[in-house]
Amino acid sequence: MVLAKYIAEISQGKKELRLLDLGCGCGVIGIEFCLNFSDVSNLIFVEKQKEFLPYLEENLKLFIPNFSYTILNKSFSDVAISEDIDIVVSNPPYYLENSGRLPPNQQKQICHFIDQKEWDAFWKRLQEFRQQGAECYFTGRNDQKYLQDLEQAGSIIKIKDLTKSAIFKIA
Repeated sequence: MVLAKYIAEISQGKKELRLLDLGCGCGVIGIEFCLNFSDVSNLIFVEKQKEFLPYLEENLKLFIPNFSYTILNKSFSDVAISEDIDIVVSNPPYYLENSGRLPPNQQKQICHFIDQKEWDAFWKRLQEFRQQGAECYFTGRNDQKYLQDLEQAGSIIKIKDLTKSAIFKIA
């Protein structure tokens, strides 16, 4: 929710924003953004786990019933967006596969861990959206080497330090 509130705050004064929430889960980031920034012209939620879709749909009807939106049940590597996007937000899995203790629940494993191939696809998609002019923000753990390497290379900028994690922006 900190990510959504931060982006809504820095977006004040902008009109008719088009927001893409990659790996949205039950929609918390995109919904919270809309609750804090009302001038959204297009809202797209992407979630690969079909188990989250009923919760996402319920949350959308409950919290932002007057917004129009699109839900795509796909992996972010399979998403083809034909329209321009202004802002991309994501709370992707924090850990690369085999880098920590697995939760017992399969859905939580998917939410917490990402394999290298999928991370590379996610990173490529973010870069593509950035090249098309979108501002791209995501959360990540401060202790993850792959993020430290990207930050050191100047590919991402840490814009808000949280306790163990941070909000990053694609440079």
